[in-house]
Amino acid sequence: MKIRAIPLKTPFLKTATEKPLSWKLLAATFFGVGLIRKAPGTFGSLVAMLVLLLPQQYIFPALLFGIFIGSAVSFSAISAAEEEWGSDSGRIVIDEAVGMWIVLLHPATQHSFLWAIIAFALFRVFDILKPWPINLLNKKEGPFFVLADDILAGIFSLVSIGLAFKIFF
Repeated sequence: MKIRAIPLKTPFLKTATEKPLSWKLLAATFFGVGLIRKAPGTFGSLVAMLVLLLPQQYIFPALLFGIFIGSAVSFSAISAAEEEWGSDSGRIVIDEAVGMWIVLLHPATQHSFLWAIIAFALFRVFDILKPWPINLLNKKEGPFFVLADDILAGIFSLVSIGLAFKIFF
């Protein structure tokens, strides 16, 4: 089953194509979020945070499920998206979702709006600035590396949240 591309041209969405949007491209764009024209990675990270709206007892299992399934699907989805749009296209945001879910594994982010915002900000800083060794992964091509740099940014953010939580509490 194929889903048609969004047939809109707006200042917020990248120009849609007439070609059907396959499940792989839908997954790579994190259900179309990557088609947002401005800051698609930031929006992908924000949408990934919606998991925090689940009832408390379901958040942690949902995060683990999302990380596992998102990572597994990413390789095929990112490959298809890179064939369609080029290497590490800005439209590919499933990797941002997986990285954001990693940082949200810290219990403080699941119980406090402030800590969730701090986690989001840290993840975006690590993802955008790409300090060493994240930058080494980002320089390499292929689906594994597209996902790996965001996983590492998520881990750096998770460790940073853990340290900050220990210092302040």
